[in-house]
This record gives sequence, structure tokens and C-alpha cells, in this order.
Amino acid sequence: MSVELSGGDCADMSSDSLSVDADGEATDDDSADNILLEILKADSSLKSKAKRNEWTWKAQTDVVKWQAGPLRAPLLRLPAALAPPALECFTCVRAYCGDLQPAERAQHHDLTEVKCVYTVLMHCHSVPELRDEVYCQLMKQTTSNRSSAPDSCQRAWRLMSILAAYFTCSDTLRPFLVEYLSAAAADRRRPCQGTASVCLANLRNKYNILEILKADSSLKSKAKRNEWTWKAQTDVVKWQAGPLRAPLLRLPAALAPPALECFTCVRAYCGDLQPAERAQHHDLTEVKCVYTVLMHCHSVPELRDEVYCQLMKQTTSNRSSAPDSCQRAWRLMSILAAYFTCSDTLRPFLVEYLSAAAADRRRPCQGTASVCLANLRKTLRCGGRKNVPSVEEVTAVSAGRSARRQLYRLPGGAERVVNTRCATVVQDIVNELCELIGVSSEPERAEFSLYCIVAGDALTMPLAGDEYVLDVTTELQRAHHPFYLIFCRSVWHHPLRHDAPPLYTEVLFNQVAPDYLEGLLLVLPNGGAPPSPVLRDAALVAALLHRAAGLPEAPTPRDLRFLLPKPLLALRDPRPAKWASWVAAEWPPVRTLSPPAAKSKVLQVLSRWPLFGSSFFAVRRVSGGGAAGAAGAAGAGGAGAGGEWREHVLALNRRGVHLLHPATHETDTHWPYAELISTRKVRSEDGTLFLDVKCGSLLQQRVTRLQAEQAHEVARLVRQYVALQRDTAHSPGFSA
Repeated sequence: MSVELSGGDCADMSSDSLSVDADGEATDDDSADNILLEILKADSSLKSKAKRNEWTWKAQTDVVKWQAGPLRAPLLRLPAALAPPALECFTCVRAYCGDLQPAERAQHHDLTEVKCVYTVLMHCHSVPELRDEVYCQLMKQTTSNRSSAPDSCQRAWRLMSILAAYFTCSDTLRPFLVEYLSAAAADRRRPCQGTASVCLANLRNKYNILEILKADSSLKSKAKRNEWTWKAQTDVVKWQAGPLRAPLLRLPAALAPPALECFTCVRAYCGDLQPAERAQHHDLTEVKCVYTVLMHCHSVPELRDEVYCQLMKQTTSNRSSAPDSCQRAWRLMSILAAYFTCSDTLRPFLVEYLSAAAADRRRPCQGTASVCLANLRKTLRCGGRKNVPSVEEVTAVSAGRSARRQLYRLPGGAERVVNTRCATVVQDIVNELCELIGVSSEPERAEFSLYCIVAGDALTMPLAGDEYVLDVTTELQRAHHPFYLIFCRSVWHHPLRHDAPPLYTEVLFNQVAPDYLEGLLLVLPNGGAPPSPVLRDAALVAALLHRAAGLPEAPTPRDLRFLLPKPLLALRDPRPAKWASWVAAEWPPVRTLSPPAAKSKVLQVLSRWPLFGSSFFAVRRVSGGGAAGAAGAAGAGGAGAGGEWREHVLALNRRGVHLLHPATHETDTHWPYAELISTRKVRSEDGTLFLDVKCGSLLQQRVTRLQAEQAHEVARLVRQYVALQRDTAHSPGFSA
């Protein structure tokens, strides 16, 4: 029996199946309902040529929607002899759901719930060709159900869950049926979501590793296949004490030796080697076993499915005399899952195997299976680990310690310990530390980053969100480079939070205060004193900084050098005595504040300054020659005709890109993000790094070349600010 596919496209079962968004792209509204037209033929009324000429789209969609009355013919093309039992099954389905018409109820008064279920199951048991038909009938009755019986749809789902616990479907129907059930199980708006999830779980439990593993090598010859037994098949996927005679999967002959070596390493790691083998492989330590498996899977991707199947085999019905053999096999799988994905063919089976083990609380391996599943999902999303684990990591995982206590610094020197697993990525740490300081929204969390500071390295870049933390730390530890990981805010688009916990204020204060005292936030017009409101703010901040340090007495004139920005101390006017009197005038109300409140007040005062929340970079810019000269410099890598390089401070904040005078911090050039078109990083022949900034409009553009050692970080921050501006203000497109 074969399932005939319809010739039309998918149709919606309840309303329009495809809606067009603002960009003209189609979006699927109800995928669970749309799938049936791909597996059901046209209704029997369309079989004749004359009827097909009267084809209508409504007639097609009605075939796969809930139907109140009986069928006139089976949904699928079946032999004539199977039509009566197929129609009887549909009558039982409707009777079970309470959908029989009044006249039919009198005719089928003996159809109790139990008899309906038994009749359907017995037909499917005795005639396997009917199973697809009944599955399609149940999908039909759960699609756009408009029955007057209040629980008709729910009862149809329950009947499908019973059927799925007993029978599979054909290979032709399987992908459509799984897709239908998956869509229904994922749609939280449906009241049937829970029952659909049960159906999906029941159906998946009918498939197992036997469908992805070939028969054992002993069954290859025709004579051996004639001696086939179910035990021989099941033994292929159960734990095995001895070595394999051939790989589990059909691999090229050249891959058989490394595949068998991997299985030897798996058994050695689990303590399952025979006494004679232990003497032969005495050098197979835990670390060497793990390294050998990882290196083979890294160099030969075709071996990854084989090793996954070997580990599934060794964790199935494990009867080893080694007390922790099964647990160690699971631990080895957790390491493998943190590094490599599997093929698309194996993926659904592997995920189902791990999900079943992780959900079974009776198993002692449940926790490790959950780690395996989480690692695999993380690998599918982030690409997997890049560096082999350290000896300490392998030893810890082998001993059951899946998490490592890793120190992370916060601005100001405070430290926090976060349990870091082998599959932990940078974004996981950022999310956990954001949770610690009270930042819960995803857009605001995107403004925080994790930096790796290496001793002797003047330039730093934030770690990518999908980078594995232990990859970074293992590589630096192997090279004996002192380092630390620090969490801080890299983008300041969202305003300050006033309802956050004290640690939030502490982190931002310790990040802003050093820049303030260095004078980076200060603008000195023409090199002179700033306006009087800024001077009053500086006096107030000086008093607040003194109180933030927990000091109860008023600051002395000697303390001012630690409380005022360096450029203000270098000015001739105001004199130190005047500063002392101003700060003393601000002290009485400040004295009553607690240190955390004083730090919060500092942030509030400085947030009014135009350069607050800026990231600063030292750059050089070519001047002279106009736009053509800048464009020429961008193409040639030089300073341009008649141009010269000038020092600037580049400030990036929510208002745009600012080129500042290095001494006064007056703005020389300002590019709002709406005017930026693109950025491009260029490296000259001598290794100098440049950043080309293109700005303007579509009709008139100008390229400015900046020499910046941190061009990569500048380009990254510009991209992030542009994306935030676009999300909030729908600014024009930007490429980088």
C-alpha cells in the first residue's frame, strides 16, 4: 500500500494558511493543519475525469477538514477489499468522538467507547495497510473541528494517542505525521497541546536505534540472513563486553580501523576491557581515551555518528561488572556532545534517545543524560568546542564533577564565582551575571559583555556570545598566560535603572568613576574652564565620591586631588582654595547619604553630561584633501594627497560617533548613526590597521579613514548602536 500525494500546494485548514508580512515574505500561520494536503489524495468525488474538470480549491481543502458525516470512500487509495474496514474504522472514530448523526446512533447503538477502540486496533493489527488510513482519518477529525460535541476534538486526539502507542505508520507518511504532531504539540494556544505531545511521544517510542544501525556483520551474507533472529537484531544495539568485529554503521573500508579504535577507547574509558586487552592497551589512560575519540571525530567527521551510536549501545542494557561503566559512558557522551553535532539523519533519533533518558527519573544516569542533551543542543546552536579539554577537565568530568568554579571579576575588583560547565558559552555567563545585578530584559542584557584581560596585552576585545568559556581559559592556561575575565557594560543605549539592586549601581559606578577622574567625560571649551553648571556638578561629585568611599568627615584640601578630574586640577582658575570652599558647601547634605546612595547620585549627576556612557579610543585621522583625498587614502592606504594625520579621541555613545580634540574634548566631527552607511576594516602592508567610515546619503557620500589599533572593537560597537537605533527609531539600513 502506498500513500499518494496530492498535486496541489498546502492549504489552510481553518483560515488563510499564509499571510504576507510588510516585507512581502510568507509566514506559516498553522503548519499543523497545512500538512494534510500533502499526504491525502483528492476526495473520491474527484476521481472521474468529469469531476476533476469541476475541481475547486474548497473541494480540496474539505478533504482534510473535520467531517460530520460518513466517508463515501477511503481517504487513501486502497484495494477495493479494504474499503469496508476503512469506512468502518471512520465510523468508529466518529462514534468515539460523539459525532454520529441521530439516525446513525440508532443504527450503531452497540458502539461503546471500548468497542470503538477495539475495532480500530484489531483492524490495524490484522491489516497493516489500514494504519496510514486511520492516522489520516484522525488527522482529518482533529483539523478545524466544528463538532457540536464539546470534547469531539479532544477525544480524537486521545484516540490518536492510543493508536500511536500500538502502531507505527509507513515511511512515506512518517515525516508528515511527525510534522503534524510536532506543530500541534508546540502550539500553546491549542487546548489539545498536551494530548498532542503524548501522541508524539508515543509515536517516537515506536522508533529506536534499530532503524539507524545496520545488522551486525555476522548477518551480511545471504546464508546468515536466512538465520535471522530478533535476538541477533537487538544484540546489535545493546551493551557489548568484547570488541566489535566491524563498525556499527556502513562506513568506507578505510574508516573501519579508526572506528574500531574509538570503540576500544570507549570500552577502556568505561573500564570494560578484558584482562588480555588491558595488558595490550595499558597506555590507554582516561585522558588519552578522550583525546583519541575527539581527535578522530575532529579529523574524520564521518566517524561522529559511529561514535554516538557506540555510546548509545554501551548505555543500553549495560551489564558490565565495572560498577560505573554505564555512568562513565554517559559522561563520555557529555564530552562528545559538547564538541560535535551529528548528521541530520541521526539527529532525531539521538535527541529522542537522550530526551527519554533525561526524562526517566528511575535511571541513575538521568542527570548526566540531561547534561548530554543540553550540551548537544548548545552544540547545534553554537557550533561546539574548538580546543581539546585540559587534563583537569577530563579528570573532573570522569569523576562526575560536570561544573568548574570559575572566577569572574566585576568593575572595581569584586569577584563572583559561577559554575562553568564544558558547554557553557559566554552569553550564558553574561545572562547569569546580568540576573545577579537585576537586568532581566534581553535588549538591555545585550549591552553587557565579558572581556578577557591578558597580562601584557594592551588591546582587549569582548568575547563572542557563542564562544565557549573553557575553550578560552584552557588555551590561555596551556600558554601560561596570566589572565582574568571581567564583566562590564560596553554599550550605553538604555537609560540608568533606578529600581535595580545595589550591585547594579556598584558595577556601573566603578566603571564610570575612573573615566571621570581621568577627565574623559569633561569638555574644556578652548582649553579653558568649563561652564559654571559643570563646575558645580564637579564640586558635588567630589563630595559624593568622598562619601561613597565611606568616609564620615568632610574632605580636606589634600583630598581634592583624588576627587576632581585631572584636567580641572591643572587649570589656573578656579584655584584650589575655591574648589575646597565649593566642595565644603556641598558636603552637609551629602554627609547624610549612605555610600550606595552616594554612588547612585554620582551616576545621576554625570548622566546629564554629553560624554557620559561613551567608549573612548585613541585614533588618527587624515586631514586635508577633502572628500576625494579621504577616499583616495582609503584606497591607497596612505595619508592622501596633501593630507596629514592628526590625533583624535573617538567617542562612541548613543548620540553617535564623535571625533574629539585630544586635550579639550571639543567635538571636531560628529556622525549621527542615521548618517552612517558602512564601516570597513583595512590592514596596510606594514600591518597598520585602519577603519574606513562611509557616511552621508545615497546621493552624496564621504569616506573618512581612521587609523585605530582597536578598529575591530570600534566597528563592533558601531554595529551594535546602529542595530539598537534601528530597533527603536527605524533608522536607515547599515552595512558593516
